[in-house]
Amino acid sequence: MFYPPDYQLRLEEGAEVLRRVSSSSEWEHLVSRLRRGNSLSAEEELLLARGFALEFGTENIVRPNLPTNAPRPEFALRVYGKEIFVEAKGQLDSETVQRLNRQAMETGQGGWFSHDPKIADPNRIINAVRDKILKNHPNQPTILVFTQYAAHHERDVVADTLRRMAQTPDEFGIPRDRRAIATVYVFERLLQGIWFSTHTLVEHSVEASFCDRLRRALLGAFYPRPDGILLN
Repeated sequence: MFYPPDYQLRLEEGAEVLRRVSSSSEWEHLVSRLRRGNSLSAEEELLLARGFALEFGTENIVRPNLPTNAPRPEFALRVYGKEIFVEAKGQLDSETVQRLNRQAMETGQGGWFSHDPKIADPNRIINAVRDKILKNHPNQPTILVFTQYAAHHERDVVADTLRRMAQTPDEFGIPRDRRAIATVYVFERLLQGIWFSTHTLVEHSVEASFCDRLRRALLGAFYPRPDGILLN
């Protein structure tokens, strides 16, 4: 796992943002997730809160008011007179793959790799991403962050798949009311790419300047690739 020198500081800054906007039960739930042995998704939530607060202001990070049993995003961004949901629950690795990857790294290997064509099948990525998109709140502007921790899928294959699904959703049977305004790909903690759905941005009346601000927010959350490339 990639842990830069300021990683802990970023987590603490994100925690302070979410502490301010969370109810006592929401905060206790987040803390319990962080105390578990495997808290990657909770750490993502903190990193995203930190990045979005730096760009848009802490006062614009909110917990959306949703029915008790409704699926909840990590948080919502209040901007342009609307709330944009930020979802970071779309990990592209199963719990088994994450466990194998951790074990490999603990024994001095760079990570877990599989040459099994069934595991590395790009259709698995498509199905996992589509299932997540179809769970979006209908007609709700949403940013989806997909994270990969093990290299069982080649990064260029994942990036190309996410790009096509974001930009040509009709080809994948994704209905208009479930499409995200932006799809984000992160490998470990390195930001790989951001793809926007132009039609969805227009439908939700999101200004074009938001795209640049979103890129800055995500770079305030995660880290740039060593080669400086950001796919879009």
